[in-house]
Amino acid sequence: MIRLFSGSGLRDFARQQGLLAVGPQDEEHEAERSDDTTSKAVTFRRRLVAMGPAYVKLGQVLSTRADLLPAEFVRELEQLQDDVPQIPFADVV
Repeated sequence: MIRLFSGSGLRDFARQQGLLAVGPQDEEHEAERSDDTTSKAVTFRRRLVAMGPAYVKLGQVLSTRADLLPAEFVRELEQLQDDVPQIPFADVV
């Protein structure tokens, strides 16, 4: 979870939420060094979707928290409100 946030350009968010205190302190991620916030937001959304329904739900909740995340991330995560790939019912069961 820590890598998900810090590796997506959300290291400050992870620090504010106390996530960095429970993980490696000296890790530096390539995505953190990039200046392209929009592509980081897209990558973050895609990672959440790939990780499954619980992470999609996390993204949906985060999309309502403009007080926590940069605007680019909020806009990207808002797509998770009504544009998420379906999963087979058998997987749900």
